[in-house]
Amino acid sequence: MISKLPTIPGLIITLLAVLVGFAKAEEPVAREDTDGRVEAHIALATAWAEQYLIRHDIPGAAIAFVQDDKTYIKQGLGKKNERGEKVDENTLFRLCSLAKPFTAISLAAEEERGGLSFDDKITDYVGNFPTDAAEAPELRALLLHVGGAPAEAPFPYFVELKFPTRAEILSSLPTIEFKHAPYEHYEYSNVGFVLAAEAIQQVSGKSWGAYMNENVFTSIGMNDAIPDLNLPQTPSNYSDGFTIVLDEKRRTFSPYQTNGLSPAAGILASISDMDAFMRWHFRVLDGKDNDLITAAGLRKLLRVGWAQPDGRGARRGLGYGFYESDNTTFVGHGGYCSGYRSVMALNLASRAGVTALINVNDASPYDLAFGVLQIMSAALSERHSAAERESNSDLDQFAGVYDRWGMPERVKIVSDGSRLIVMNLFTDSPWRSLKSYIPIGGGRFQNESDPTEIVEFEAPSDGRAMRFWQYPRFHYLTRMD
Repeated sequence: MISKLPTIPGLIITLLAVLVGFAKAEEPVAREDTDGRVEAHIALATAWAEQYLIRHDIPGAAIAFVQDDKTYIKQGLGKKNERGEKVDENTLFRLCSLAKPFTAISLAAEEERGGLSFDDKITDYVGNFPTDAAEAPELRALLLHVGGAPAEAPFPYFVELKFPTRAEILSSLPTIEFKHAPYEHYEYSNVGFVLAAEAIQQVSGKSWGAYMNENVFTSIGMNDAIPDLNLPQTPSNYSDGFTIVLDEKRRTFSPYQTNGLSPAAGILASISDMDAFMRWHFRVLDGKDNDLITAAGLRKLLRVGWAQPDGRGARRGLGYGFYESDNTTFVGHGGYCSGYRSVMALNLASRAGVTALINVNDASPYDLAFGVLQIMSAALSERHSAAERESNSDLDQFAGVYDRWGMPERVKIVSDGSRLIVMNLFTDSPWRSLKSYIPIGGGRFQNESDPTEIVEFEAPSDGRAMRFWQYPRFHYLTRMD
């Protein structure tokens, strides 16, 4: 018996729900020098991301995928506010803790200029340090979250969304308890980054926000990014953050400033900014851009500087974290704050990077990001030149989205110019469902990996939408578009 394409049971969604209440995505960014397979996978990744938002009830998102210094995907999806205005590539999202790498980069830049050292004690830059601290931590220890600092300053800012000023946080320092000596215990700490950022101001003579604007964003090419909101005004390209469902609908959080916590959890940026940020990493590592820091300076941040003694759990670089997916290591950071989540992940071996920004908390940007990354990685690892395959424009007639109405059975079919690629849209592991089919005539196609599997396309004589038959001929999907 011929196997069916994989489906994910459990989630039932009607066609009406798909067509109503979801803003159509903007057109993908233009690219140069991509072959048919890469273009096909860009279409697959975009279609899957759009469906991901629908399945997980995410109001709006933005995604980017790069390799080396080249952008393949840079796109807004869904809506940025209750008025239904669309997310685009310049829409500002809160990065939340994804701000931390920017603070670490700033410190690295000042170290290379000779203004400071990661081995400096925090007491070199901050007075009023708690007298009961076991030992004053180094800047390095604070950036690795092993400086003994507690998770937060003594204010309920994440509950009330009223964040203390820098002066208020520094004034509270004598009341903050450092329970552990440096390198003795790992505790993820926002207040540690706030304290480390004091060195930037002391050495450069600029506030953290001014340093971001004048030194970091400009050098990287982040043209939309801002260190924090300046209320009561909000930029026209600002995305509201959405709540969980309350009284059968999502509401939005009022805009808020992170004030003194900004070095740890501030910064608003667009997906265009994050696209530039990812490509900047690869340019610097390749020695092509040293305006802000050198390759050696960046590598210092991207190395594992601390890991759990048993080898399990968190591994940290200076301002960066490490992720594992399908036995591959990624370096980057995530973020979580009221109304927003974010993640950036870089594969330093393949020089590929992905970012996902979403404007809600009860969904995962990680699944979205890694789904897009794996779809694109499948194409980039199997590039084919035009000379290797004979192009067949007739295959375009079969491309589209096919589904079984009212059921979680929906596939995206694209042509790479010589074959059809089919992917399940109702899965959080889309790359595992990828199948390639080569034409064998008469609207019939053979699975490239399993020649015993045959599928067939049929255009009914009554003018109804084309059908995608999966053999044996008792099951078909109907084209939606």
